[in-house]
Amino acid sequence: MPATGHIVCAVSEAHPHLTLNIRSMTSRQIERALIDYELDAGVTYLSNEPLAQVRSVPLYSERYMFATRADGPLGGGRRLSWAEAAAAPLCLLHVGMQNRRILDAHLASLGLTAAPCATADSYVTLLSLVQSGGLSSILPHSYASLIPAHPGVRLIELADPAPANDIGLVILDREPISALSRVAFTAAQQVGLLRLFGRSDR
Repeated sequence: MPATGHIVCAVSEAHPHLTLNIRSMTSRQIERALIDYELDAGVTYLSNEPLAQVRSVPLYSERYMFATRADGPLGGGRRLSWAEAAAAPLCLLHVGMQNRRILDAHLASLGLTAAPCATADSYVTLLSLVQSGGLSSILPHSYASLIPAHPGVRLIELADPAPANDIGLVILDREPISALSRVAFTAAQQVGLLRLFGRSDR
């Protein structure tokens, strides 16, 4: 979701007459909606559970960070181990969300599990829960731009970063390509999000 504003801006600059509708959906919902011609484009993971029948434009790679209250018991550290992060009182996305499945798989590879006290379907909700105190979260670094709107929340680097999660824009790989799909695809190729969000393996 942090990438959508930049893509929408690029589309609007090129085609100011368009009215755009942005929806938050799971990766499987995006796949079904593309196939059913309910969506012209989607932004999703490219390197994990890749969607079928799509063309893609890589946008950036994300890394995980630990979000907690700056004045909380873990808020003073500079770096946190995955074991410490998993053992903290957490709020996470629910298991229907792909990012949560990616996170759970990485924790399992380390012999760890997460047992969140609360789950949600958006990172904005998770940040609100962290801000209110008592809970922490694990979220992509691309959400750092939202931290100023949540006073008291601090992002902490995680030791031994997880493998890169590549994010990209996808359209249906079927001819003819709709005009709006082509517009979104072109905007994604030109927007340059790698400069804004960087790579997770840097």
